[in-house]
Amino acid sequence: MDDELKNAIKGGAKLDKPPEEELKAREEEKKKRMEELKKLASKLEKDKPEDE
Repeated sequence: MDDELKNAIKGGAKLDKPPEEELKAREEEKKKRMEELKKLASKLEKDKPEDE
């Protein structure tokens, strides 16, 4: 392994994904989380007692 590559790895550079793919993956994760939160929120609404 050459020094330039070692320095890139030490610097935290990710060699596995190009930036565009990384961004897409993050967006997908965000969408999934938002969907889960929405489901939880609606479930909480249903479970809430009516007398409040």
